[in-house]
Amino acid sequence: MIDDIDPSVISNLDAMRLELYERGAPPSREWLEYKRALGIDHDTIAAHAGVLCVLPLQYFANRTFDFVDEDGILSAICEVLDTDGETTVDLAAWPLHRPEKIATVTGYGDALGFWQVENPATYFGGAALRIHRTADAWFRAGCCGVVPLNLASAPRWLSCAPGNLLAEDRDHGWQIARAMHGYFEPRRILAPVNSRRAA
Repeated sequence: MIDDIDPSVISNLDAMRLELYERGAPPSREWLEYKRALGIDHDTIAAHAGVLCVLPLQYFANRTFDFVDEDGILSAICEVLDTDGETTVDLAAWPLHRPEKIATVTGYGDALGFWQVENPATYFGGAALRIHRTADAWFRAGCCGVVPLNLASAPRWLSCAPGNLLAEDRDHGWQIARAMHGYFEPRRILAPVNSRRAA
């Protein structure tokens, strides 16, 4: 996928990654608290999201963001890896108090955990690909499954899943089914029994 990205976009992504690395070192107290709340270790983060930081950000109407020094929204930010699970194609960020509001730098990243979609090991023994609403839920699950960064683009890549999909609950399952209508057999979208999102 990285070969399909405009060179100027890659240049901007590289600059943003460099700034992320500089601003994220050393880890902040907020990052340590966030990591502890997720119950995830450094090795899991590095293997699935490259780097994870907590920094103040400014968000824009086009679902992008930028770094700020003051008066920003305290947010988590991580790398979005390509189908090889190694190449960074985007950065994703979300406010700590609104984890469902995910923004990206390039818009080329389809999902966190993207490489798991077509990996046969994901579906071993009849397992389903877990779909998470938020990166927080994905991290708490040990980065098992995917987090769509833009559900509107999901049919393009999620329809390639060779096995079933597992939503967080019934409401989430209906949301995925609507997004995938005409691209994916609805009976292959599962949800935990008697599950319903809390109001």
